[in-house]
Amino acid sequence: MLFFFMTHYRFFIFLFLLFTESSLAQNKKTVDSVQSILNKESQDTTTVNCFIQLGSEYKNNEPKKAMGFANKALELSQKLKFKQGIANSYHLLGMINSNLSNNDKAMDSYMLSLKINEELGNKKQMSTTYNNIGSIYYYQSNYDKALKYYLISLEIDESLNEQKGMASSYNNVGLIFWAQNNLDKAQDYFQKAVTIYSKLNDKNGLGGVYSNIGGVAYYKGEIEVSILYFKKSYEFYKEINYKPGCAVSLINISEIYTAKKIF
Repeated sequence: MLFFFMTHYRFFIFLFLLFTESSLAQNKKTVDSVQSILNKESQDTTTVNCFIQLGSEYKNNEPKKAMGFANKALELSQKLKFKQGIANSYHLLGMINSNLSNNDKAMDSYMLSLKINEELGNKKQMSTTYNNIGSIYYYQSNYDKALKYYLISLEIDESLNEQKGMASSYNNVGLIFWAQNNLDKAQDYFQKAVTIYSKLNDKNGLGGVYSNIGGVAYYKGEIEVSILYFKKSYEFYKEINYKPGCAVSLINISEIYTAKKIF
């Protein structure tokens, strides 16, 4: 699960994008481990998954490198007739292109991934793709279409009792209602996400959704509540040493202090 930042009114918000279950690369140790597998000469489904893992690792900071790994994964998957690998490769290409604001290419890739996962009956992966299609529409301020896809994703996750996916969808639906100035409804959905993330002890998720609750509270005129939630967000991110999240929480707090001349 990844956080993408974008400005919403005055604050940074946290939109939850999802990757496939094969995405495990999160640090240099993992990258080195995956790379050591690739150094062997075998060309099989494990190789495909390694390419996808490396592409996932590099997609935010080095998208060209990530694109190279995704294309290698796709090419090998097609050669092996490995349908799940093809679907995951297209999903990764969708995320990379979305990060690069190549929305048409991202949508094409997501649709191809969706079609294959539907053929395979892989509802969990379909849900992740529906979620990310919704996020493309969110970026374009097409909130009705974004909501449509978020709710499809949520319905699938609820049928599978996929808790993390449900929490992500609740958060993203909350962002739609926030953008439409339906603050009470936004807060309701954020709280649903909090309930699940708390149950899972998901500090990453809690940091993001608490930040969003803080933003909504500010626009409801609940200044002290807003600061409280931004501080909660900061504390969760500090616990897991997620520096971008810490920075965003502190920026949001400073925005309130500046706007309200609180010193």
